[in-house]
Amino acid sequence: MWQTEIERQHVGVEGRRFSAADLHELAALSVEEEDEALRAVYAFLAEWFSPASTVEVQTSGSTGVPKRMRVEKARMMRSAVRTCEFLGLRPGDTALLCMDLKYIGAKMMVVRALVAGLHLWVRRPSGHPLADVEERVDFLSVVPMQLYNTLGRRTSGSVWHVFVVSSWGAERWTRHWNGVWSTCPAGCIPLTA
Repeated sequence: MWQTEIERQHVGVEGRRFSAADLHELAALSVEEEDEALRAVYAFLAEWFSPASTVEVQTSGSTGVPKRMRVEKARMMRSAVRTCEFLGLRPGDTALLCMDLKYIGAKMMVVRALVAGLHLWVRRPSGHPLADVEERVDFLSVVPMQLYNTLGRRTSGSVWHVFVVSSWGAERWTRHWNGVWSTCPAGCIPLTA
């Protein structure tokens, strides 16, 4: 079910489908695309579909000084499979990418979409990621500030799974969502009863 062979992966991005066969188009789009968030997605996909076995990531700095490092694509895929299995994500489900792709948390959202065959909706990182989302979102990964700000707003779409990229204060938000999980060294932890 999970696609861990990079040459066979594909992902939907804002209604378009991309795979390794689109490497040259992705490289061009990473320069030509006007929307900064989409440009970053195309650049990461071009890096992902390249022959290199690693990608460059940057930690957020939530537990120390932000660090740049190279991470094996195989390890990222294994982590993505565990998250997708835990959340019950299936090909065709949707995910909202609303974090800055220079950080590992956002890159992992794209890797999860590649491994599970998800469709990505992309929004510029902001404090209110669901403010203009009309589409159904099956999976959303956010930082605590984004979740906190979103809870006070009505949205026309619906969200089924929320993944908080920090353990800080996430337990406060469990009653508002179908599923809220927080990251930790052990993986996904359900914060709902």
